[in-house]
Amino acid sequence: MFKILITILLVISSSAHALNIKKACEEYDEQKQALLSNLSTSYKEANMAGQCIGYRKVLYENGIKLKQFCSEFVEHKESLLGNISTSLIEANMAGQCIGAIYAACNNINYTSAAKIISNSHESFLMSRSNIQNYLNCYD
Repeated sequence: MFKILITILLVISSSAHALNIKKACEEYDEQKQALLSNLSTSYKEANMAGQCIGYRKVLYENGIKLKQFCSEFVEHKESLLGNISTSLIEANMAGQCIGAIYAACNNINYTSAAKIISNSHESFLMSRSNIQNYLNCYD
């Protein structure tokens, strides 16, 4: 019985939040307006804000240094404790990885893509076209 409960908790804690960029950016904008934004954020909210940041950096700025963010995402996905052992900063970093990948390749397995990027030797700024070339995905 205990093993079943642990297994259920692991599956629930390691599941990805649905990617909804509009909602993620609403959350990010709300956090920027909040006086105590860093103190009043849950794991899910920090992750959503990160998704928006990553998405915007890829689409509207020069790009993003993805290796570190995707390494954090992969570490979280492979962690036995899932959200329990993840800080808000780490949740935001993992979200940036997913948001950036979504901006470049919105129909891809994010975990596989994050593993490819996190295992790379590249730590340069990645634009949308760099990400697409690196992951071999084109819209």
